[in-house]
Amino acid sequence: ALNVDDADASITNEVNTAFAVNAGNLDITDSNGTLSVPIASLGTDDQTAAEVSYDPTVSGLIATDVKDAIDELAASGPTLVFHAMGYIDGSLVDNFLGGVRNNFNIASITDLGVGNYRVNFTTPASTTDYIVQLTLRAANSGASIQVIGSTTTNFTVQIKDNDDFTNHDAFWYFTIVDF
Repeated sequence: ALNVDDADASITNEVNTAFAVNAGNLDITDSNGTLSVPIASLGTDDQTAAEVSYDPTVSGLIATDVKDAIDELAASGPTLVFHAMGYIDGSLVDNFLGGVRNNFNIASITDLGVGNYRVNFTTPASTTDYIVQLTLRAANSGASIQVIGSTTTNFTVQIKDNDDFTNHDAFWYFTIVDF
């Protein structure tokens, strides 16, 4: 059994049963009755972020108070994990931006033959370990799309019919996530 001495050893004041605001008072009810405190007497919390300490050991920040931590994060700018994305009409790829319906961070798309494309980034990725997410739109039921090569400046995809192993041009989407 758990035995805790809370200094007054009374079980009658351990459980609050109700809280309410009535006529400018905060009413707290427990088994001993209701304690009524004027809300105006509670004061205000006028702390600023600079007055709240902060432990940077986990985050790696230099700041030791909340205000400086916020300032440090704001100065570093937002973290953008999406490196590139686009919507491509494979039948219109012309080694520039032809066939690109929408994009972010794409300099050009190189046509490497039917169903083969190299997507060239405007700004290189940080490493070659980025994630390429691919989706075919309204392709043949047996078609697939896959990455067949990647560098920091581009990646190459191939669209192929799995039934007869022939390449196909198609509409496709991609998202590049670069941590």
